[in-house]
Amino acid sequence: TSKRRSRYIGVLGNGTSWQVLINVCGKKKYIGTFEDEKEAAITHDFYAIGLNGMGAKTNFNYDSVTVEDMIVSYFASEKSFNPSGFLTRV
Repeated sequence: TSKRRSRYIGVLGNGTSWQVLINVCGKKKYIGTFEDEKEAAITHDFYAIGLNGMGAKTNFNYDSVTVEDMIVSYFASEKSFNPSGFLTRV
């Protein structure tokens, strides 16, 4: 398999790190780079839900409490999402 391939939607390998891309109006937008593949997948999901609501195509299943906690975390961190706090919740 390719070193660039990930098992997760919206995640692409880049050397030893993982990039997050999301489709916005038919165009791919770069979100960020992560050392951990699962953190990258959670980040993709956060932005996918933000753009498309709870019906978004995600890598993991989320309940409304977890999504609310993700949103609170985002605003508490000056509009920066840190997926590490959600690794055990997916």
